[in-house]
Amino acid sequence: MGLVIYKSSAGSGKTFTLVQQFLIKVIGQPWLFRRILAITFTNKATEELKTRIIKELDILAHGEKSMHLEALLEKLPKLSEKEIYENAQVVLVKILHDYSSFAISTIDSYFQVLARTLARELLLPLKYNIELDTEFICKNATNNLLDEAGRDEQITNWLEKLLLHRIDEGKNWNVKTELEKMTKELLQSATARDNAASIDMTQLLDLIEWMIVRKKEVEKFMNSKGNEVIQVLEKHQLDASRFYYKTKGPVGYLLKIAHRKSGYKEFSNINTYTQSALKDPLMLLSKVDQKNESLVRIATEEIYPLLDQAVSYIYEHQRAYLSVTEALKLIYQSGISGALDEKLKEYREKNQIFHLSDTTRMLSKMVADQDAPFIYEKSGNTYLHLLIDEFQDTGTEQWKILKPLVLNSLSTGNEVILVGDAKQSIYRWRGGNMQLILDGVEKELKKSGFPLKNFILGTNYRSKKNIVEFNNTLFPAAAKILSAQFKQEETIFQLAYHEEQVFQKSRDKGSEGGYIQIDFFESEKAKKEDLHIPIHWKTKALIKMDEIVEDLLSKAYQLKDITIIFRNNKHEKEIADYLFNQGKYPFISTNSLLLSTHPKVNLLLNCLKLLLKPDSPLLYEEIDLHALSNSSSPDFPFQSIRMNKSKNSWAKENLINQREKFIALPLDIIVHHIQEMLHVSVTDPFIQKFNDLVKDFSSSINNTIAGFIQWWDEHEPTRKWSVNLDEGGDAIRMISIHRSKGLEFPVVIIPFLDWEYTPNNKSILWVKSNEEKFAEHSSIPVQAVKSLNESYFSEDYYQESLNTALDNINLLYVAFTRPEEKLFIISPKNPAHNDIGSLLMGVLSTQEEWHQQNADLETKTFTFGINESKTTKASASSKASLYSPSSFSMVDFPKKRTSSTPSSTLENFIHE
Repeated sequence: MGLVIYKSSAGSGKTFTLVQQFLIKVIGQPWLFRRILAITFTNKATEELKTRIIKELDILAHGEKSMHLEALLEKLPKLSEKEIYENAQVVLVKILHDYSSFAISTIDSYFQVLARTLARELLLPLKYNIELDTEFICKNATNNLLDEAGRDEQITNWLEKLLLHRIDEGKNWNVKTELEKMTKELLQSATARDNAASIDMTQLLDLIEWMIVRKKEVEKFMNSKGNEVIQVLEKHQLDASRFYYKTKGPVGYLLKIAHRKSGYKEFSNINTYTQSALKDPLMLLSKVDQKNESLVRIATEEIYPLLDQAVSYIYEHQRAYLSVTEALKLIYQSGISGALDEKLKEYREKNQIFHLSDTTRMLSKMVADQDAPFIYEKSGNTYLHLLIDEFQDTGTEQWKILKPLVLNSLSTGNEVILVGDAKQSIYRWRGGNMQLILDGVEKELKKSGFPLKNFILGTNYRSKKNIVEFNNTLFPAAAKILSAQFKQEETIFQLAYHEEQVFQKSRDKGSEGGYIQIDFFESEKAKKEDLHIPIHWKTKALIKMDEIVEDLLSKAYQLKDITIIFRNNKHEKEIADYLFNQGKYPFISTNSLLLSTHPKVNLLLNCLKLLLKPDSPLLYEEIDLHALSNSSSPDFPFQSIRMNKSKNSWAKENLINQREKFIALPLDIIVHHIQEMLHVSVTDPFIQKFNDLVKDFSSSINNTIAGFIQWWDEHEPTRKWSVNLDEGGDAIRMISIHRSKGLEFPVVIIPFLDWEYTPNNKSILWVKSNEEKFAEHSSIPVQAVKSLNESYFSEDYYQESLNTALDNINLLYVAFTRPEEKLFIISPKNPAHNDIGSLLMGVLSTQEEWHQQNADLETKTFTFGINESKTTKASASSKASLYSPSSFSMVDFPKKRTSSTPSSTLENFIHE
């Protein structure tokens, strides 16, 4: 017994291992199934684990050969094969008769059960609801704070300071979005909440006053030197054109810093022309003008001293200036963060709703403040053994809650199994701490003296041999490149991507083959004499993606075998728009399931809006445009109607002329009549969902068209509602990297390998410094911009850059380990320095053998393996099912293909 840690790379059978460990325990002692707690991180993973356990028990109970039988016989030597079958039957019956004790759940579900049991100790209302919509909570809490303006003196003062600062900086005076962003930070980040609580208002005001003085001091000096140059030029009736490189040269630099709104960007932009002039004053002039004695005197005696003073001054003060400039951007939001946190608490308590992160925070605090064993005794904990899946996604606060449970199990001589893969840790933004699976837990629990075993699941059962070998080489090499960039010999990259952690063997049978293809494209440059519009590399990538799909279909693959993986929403839209405009293949993406993007739903909404605003010409146009573009029936009622407000307009004739009659009817009846007139099918799942929402809203007090439209436009969840589709179809899947985690697909295409692995400059980073006045204050928030490298906060930014790069190589690992048979990658040929495509090119250039044997320099293509025709059946996990193609919002599907369309299910690509 003791602690067992399984480090499982992609496709290495971690679920198989968990099922096997569960079976060993319960078949050895059938009563034990009630005393095992298995924790996963998604509903899908929970369902899969439960299903596979029940399936294996059923196989054994019927005396059939299970893949786990050999391990059961080895681990349970006292039991014969017959007794194993009999015990499996006993366990299966016990589970089916007491299913609620079959304790396999998500970590959030387990914490919810724990919180409700301890509601009294946590001072929670007896009845409360969990709100999953973060934006909805943040928007309401922020609105409540803004309502206090004019009533609460402290809040009013801070809001005034924030508004004045934004106006002074030339920014939009509307601060609501900025405050909502800070509220979201407080809701999701324990660090942000702790920092907000530790802010000393007196110290903060003192810091702000010092920063403003420090900032203006630098700006005043730099502006003055620029203005002195202007005076010199005016005195001698000169302008920048008479000096070296005109406005781009050293005199141009001085003119730019003279502007009142100039800042760090202008002050620090000391280019090579200016540097040359600092070394040699004559470089202020062109070679011709260097012979002009009058200009030489003006340049060397009057302008050069000002240039030297300005540059010397900014070199001395630029770190301080940059630091205060960046700190001032969010400092007023930090001053009001405590009030925002209070409004969050008030809103949740008043409405008796809590966010998932609240539960974790409250339980974590309770575990820290009280006797942990008491908490679990109070909650009726009876678990002996623990199985925790996807442990790399466990957060620090979550571990604090689980740790006493783990210690209790270990102290009673039982077993705790942790399964995870640091390389697939892609949820740091949600609190995940990959350090726990790397060595954090081992360091903590070794002190307790419990036995500990480490196992690496080193065989890949998912991908073909060439894909496995490609990844075995690629990722350790990529980790070395990143380590060199961050100038560290031993970094977390090499800890996570050491050869031992990455290297996988292929399965013994059926693993031969596999194919990887990487294409590099560059954007064309525009030429003045050429009327041809230059083609962007992404356009070439999409055309190549189309060619790849055609080739796959010619090699006996079906559309449902093909999955397109993307990094972000922008990529998804670009790819989906291309596929839609081509109209060649049916496809499905997460956004194509959204109710708010469905054309027929928007048509119904526009009809309601026209009844509300009959004088809106745009609505007439939109209704007819929607109707004509989405009509598939030859007898559609306004197939030949012109799109205008004339008496021939369908909207005029059928809606406006009957407006008085419609207005008097209940909302759901109005919607029903409009659907009948438009011949909209009520069996369409999008229309069914819309009708359900209308029906629910009709029971509210404000049961009017105006009330419904306002609710639809302002209620945040309407943008996220989607439908569940359940009929068969053959279509290309589109899925984000995050949603693809844990899934597998026969063929994967990644059309845009171009995302940066540097921090998002819109994200919030809490920083601290020992320099100047900052040393007296606790952490403050700043935007994670690249220039922080040159500020007092460079250490914090360095650490964030390190973590962000690790997040992105993990994303790359997840994406590259999804395919079973083929992987196609398309990247820019000349990527940016911190672009993930540059990392891939860097690895390819270091692998000399690869480069010589597999690279086609003429076509800019790298291949590994042979692009063979399909030889295997579709993946067993590819069970995707689709609704009738005509109902998709982003897709007008072409006529049914002649290829077969076996039934499948969405759960393999709609990841929880």
